Amino acid sequence: FVEDFVAAEPLDAICSFSTIEDVEDPNQFLNSIHNLLKENGYLFLESSSIDRYGESIHAFLEDPRNNIFSENNLIAILAKNGFKTVSHGWNGNGLWAIAQKSASANLAIKWDDPARVK
Repeated sequence: FVEDFVAAEPLDAICSFSTIEDVEDPNQFLNSIHNLLKENGYLFLESSSIDRYGESIHAFLEDPRNNIFSENNLIAILAKNGFKTVSHGWNGNGLWAIAQKSASANLAIKWDDPARVK
């Protein structure tokens, strides 16, 4: 995965589709991406979200994921790992975010429930 990737020089942007929900440690995953990007580089991330499972608990239980994020928790974990969310939205049931690498250690973090995110 990205933790083992070595770039010859820092990257302008990284795209990740339906990956963060499958990694064992999303903080390590995002930290590795942060380290690969240039200052002010961008991450485009798409993930399934608990917000769009609707009434169907069966769909949620049948979707084998290591991590499931709400909209707030995805933005919060991005901020926790040094990314400022520039934009975010929905692609069907998928949540997407465009986030910029930030040098600031004071990004606002708003969790739904701190116990839900490692």
